[in-house]
Amino acid sequence: MRQGFRPMLEPPKHRKAVVEARRPGLCIFLTVVVVVLVFTIFGVSGWNVFVHRFDTNTQYFHTFDEVSMGEVGNDLSATFCEGYKVTMSGPGHVYLLPHSAVVNTSDVQYTPVDMRQQPFMVFNVKSAYLLTGSAVNVTACLEKGSFGPPAKVVFIKGDRNFESWRKDNECHDCVLKHVTIHENDICDRERDREAHRARLYYQVMENDKYFLVIYYGRPQQDPHMRSAGIKLHGELIHTQFDVSNAEQVCKSSSCVFELPWMSNKDVVVKFDFFPWNSFRNVTTECQARLIFWSLLFGTLPVVCVVPVMALFGVFFCRRTRRNAKALRAKHEERRQMRERMSQGKNKGPIHIITQNEDYGSVAIQDG
Repeated sequence: MRQGFRPMLEPPKHRKAVVEARRPGLCIFLTVVVVVLVFTIFGVSGWNVFVHRFDTNTQYFHTFDEVSMGEVGNDLSATFCEGYKVTMSGPGHVYLLPHSAVVNTSDVQYTPVDMRQQPFMVFNVKSAYLLTGSAVNVTACLEKGSFGPPAKVVFIKGDRNFESWRKDNECHDCVLKHVTIHENDICDRERDREAHRARLYYQVMENDKYFLVIYYGRPQQDPHMRSAGIKLHGELIHTQFDVSNAEQVCKSSSCVFELPWMSNKDVVVKFDFFPWNSFRNVTTECQARLIFWSLLFGTLPVVCVVPVMALFGVFFCRRTRRNAKALRAKHEERRQMRERMSQGKNKGPIHIITQNEDYGSVAIQDG
């Protein structure tokens, strides 16, 4: 065999045809996969955004709370919603404002606070949503009886801090302010009564939910033992939102407001006195702006997919086609070369080399 000889490895003709015929199908398959993937991503994203943000949302508050849905909720959007529905449990007022709600610190409302802590309870809590400039002003004292574990009055801001404090009552970073109730803070002292009570006063600086807690340390195991309970008395000073320029006022339990496109409107909910239950809830629902949702999660994927698929077809599919055409031309050239070589061998003389065994002579004969 000659040095450097390599056999020409080529697939059979029927296999070449099958391979080349599959390439356009591969382009179509990849195109369909990309289109389906893009529409699936946009569809799932749109569904998740609507369900987890703009579907029905319920929040819990208390009597006399006043909240801005633009602050406490994440579903008030004039871009995504053409209407906004508010449903309250119990009496109240709902205001539609032309702009974000602003606190009027000069307009205040006083709410009495009366709490009693039993010795066998760990803590007693009252929560309220307070606006900027609001304040808490309370005093606490011990009832008759022996004084047990150290007792405190604690003021906490926010749900997260309150949950952290419940897990660790010594969490100082979770507490805005606290006062200790001493043994001489007795409720029945007639002389200089206010001077012998623990006093807590704090003015809040941000709109948020706040917690007023009486903490009695470890609970007493036997509730019949005569130990001192704790009484707390005082008031919450509520500032209020300025609703003098409200565009609409709704006093029913269910209200619907129209939100013009790209407006900056806000909705304020005020919970009025409800004698049967101090806990209140408000449910909000975004009435979707179908045109925007269709454009964002319907038209936008099409706009993104069509140019990408066009470029994909031009650069990938046409390149594959050119490569296939060049490969076929190369195979055809090799086939023609083999045919020419075969024809040249058949037409030329055939030389036969023989060797005489007796004399070792060599003879060349033409066939």
